[in-house]
Amino acid sequence: MATSLSFAHSRHGDNVLLDDGSILNVGGDLHRGWRPGDERDDKSFLDGNVGRHNVLTTTIDMRLWPRLRLRLAAGLDWGENVPLPPADGPATPLTAREEYGDGRQLQLSLDMRYGVL
Repeated sequence: MATSLSFAHSRHGDNVLLDDGSILNVGGDLHRGWRPGDERDDKSFLDGNVGRHNVLTTTIDMRLWPRLRLRLAAGLDWGENVPLPPADGPATPLTAREEYGDGRQLQLSLDMRYGVL
């Protein structure tokens, strides 16, 4: 039997969507580089809309019989000021995101294998 426990923490500074529909570029988009009018020298690290994301995962891997293996995993995923569904994720354009907020999600998985391991 083998067990594992892991924790990951990340912070991300998103560009800010202004009331007039323009985007304040704070470096939160790899595809939106410097443009005339951006304050190039005054940007702060992780400026703009800062979100925090955490993931805690534990896994138990057991070999019940010589050819039967069972793996159980549980993960808790939570964040503060992250993009909320339905328009969420880093691939979603800033103008299509609905809102930011706090979220929490529990993930469980069971993997059973019999035969060649």
